[in-house]
Amino acid sequence: MSYVAIPRDPVRIWYEVSGSEHGDHLTTIGGDLLAHRQFAFVNPLLEQRFRLVSWDFRGVGQSDRPVQEYSIDTKINDLLAVLDAAGVERTHLWATATGSYTAIRTAARHPERVGAVITYAQYKPEEAMWRIWNTLETAFDQFEWPEACRIVCKLFGGPAAAEGWLAEEFEKGSTAELYRLIHPAQLASDLTEELRSTTAPMLVMLGDTGPMGKHSGYARGYDGMKELRPDIELAVVAGATGTYCMIEDPEQSAAKAIEFLERHPLSSLA
Repeated sequence: MSYVAIPRDPVRIWYEVSGSEHGDHLTTIGGDLLAHRQFAFVNPLLEQRFRLVSWDFRGVGQSDRPVQEYSIDTKINDLLAVLDAAGVERTHLWATATGSYTAIRTAARHPERVGAVITYAQYKPEEAMWRIWNTLETAFDQFEWPEACRIVCKLFGGPAAAEGWLAEEFEKGSTAELYRLIHPAQLASDLTEELRSTTAPMLVMLGDTGPMGKHSGYARGYDGMKELRPDIELAVVAGATGTYCMIEDPEQSAAKAIEFLERHPLSSLA
């Protein structure tokens, strides 16, 4: 476990490098409350094949939590600082939920640092996103943070079997004040042209159930992504919920990720 300091702010960003000494680097990017913990159940499977970089962007988890203006670019700057501190020149990215914005923009603006990308179907404003966010805003005004975290879990389709764990991780992961600063800044972002400009091999992964599953308004972004990048692939984790597929079914999620990434080793990419 290590920290990289970003003196200009100043903040400390937590990160950890684990797994195979000989595998390609793979960096995970979770959602705005779970951050690296979104991949807790799948990491042991990934570590067998990859040199895994886990990290928490500022405002979340074990990194510093300044009250400031947040943006996708803030996350990218934190990510690049982590990669530099860990000595990682190039890495695959596996992002989900709002981490997808960070992965797509990083791939567009820093292609020399990125190998293949696994992402969720989220890259521009969608009505379904704002409906959920407006409901959450009301909940934050009416409930204390622990109870609000349970509402977050239900609205985003957290699997029932993991609801208690998710609510506890949400509560530990950040605060209502910070979440209000971090989350909507991303929902308002439109990465259409940046996605169109990317050249990295890309896979959209999601579960097929729940409000963020394959047939939800949230996930319809895949259709738009496919129009912009016809070569984008789709992996559906059957029986799992939306962006929590790697929590609900880590074996199936890891198998799909590994199969895709091993078809695109870092050594094969320009």
